[in-house]
Amino acid sequence: MVRSSRAVSALALLAAAWVSILAPWGVSPALCAQREPPDPPVYDRLFLYDATTGRMHPLPMEKVKQRNRKGAAQAWLEGDRSAFRVKAGAPLVLVIAYSFGLPPGWVARAYRFRVEGGRRVVQLGVWAATRDAQWRDGALPVKMEPHGKLGTRIVLPVPLPPGEYAVSNPSGSRAFTFGVDP
Repeated sequence: MVRSSRAVSALALLAAAWVSILAPWGVSPALCAQREPPDPPVYDRLFLYDATTGRMHPLPMEKVKQRNRKGAAQAWLEGDRSAFRVKAGAPLVLVIAYSFGLPPGWVARAYRFRVEGGRRVVQLGVWAATRDAQWRDGALPVKMEPHGKLGTRIVLPVPLPPGEYAVSNPSGSRAFTFGVDP
């Protein structure tokens, strides 16, 4: 019995020392126990990260089509809905990892489409020229932050209203799509 209480005392002393060592640096022992968020399982794909389960759900990638006619320049995606759906108000943690790292000056672009004639459509000037901190009809501001060791988190304004959305690379040739349902 004496040995057991000495062991308990030694463990309590060790825990107190651990807390006193970490406290001056503002590090919580609980934070030390947290794991870094996981990186996406595949490069060059956009995923919705669910922090509660730790799972990554891939967003569908679609080819962007464009038409350059004076007064009617548009970019569009075929179909009136993305196959990937989220509920309005649900947390959106979008994560991507690039096979060659994040290129300097690379900025993701995000858009809200209007649905016309079975297509998701956005004005072409918006599609081509939107950058961080600019608001244009159909365009959303985007921030990019580190996520895990190799990933990049794409932060969109919240809450997103119900509608059809896409996140694209700067060239705009492909888009990762999702829809927000009420």
